[in-house]
Amino acid sequence: MDNYKIDLDSFMNIDNGNGILLTKYELEVLNRYDINPKNYPSIKELIFDIENILEEDYDEELEDVLIKLDEIHYYKDVNK
Repeated sequence: MDNYKIDLDSFMNIDNGNGILLTKYELEVLNRYDINPKNYPSIKELIFDIENILEEDYDEELEDVLIKLDEIHYYKDVNK
């Protein structure tokens, strides 16, 4: 088990300055598609762009990021 190292920082949420919390891993996935969360004033706009990308080019990891963002948006911003 000594050969395995887990980078726990990769799983910690980081505020990107606009209230969108993402892990290092999620940022890496977004970077593959030249998506910079700092350029989005709201999580809703980020979700919209990710959905458009997935319509053209399906990526399971990007979809996982979208699912997380959708959940955050629902619980944080949608009036119940």
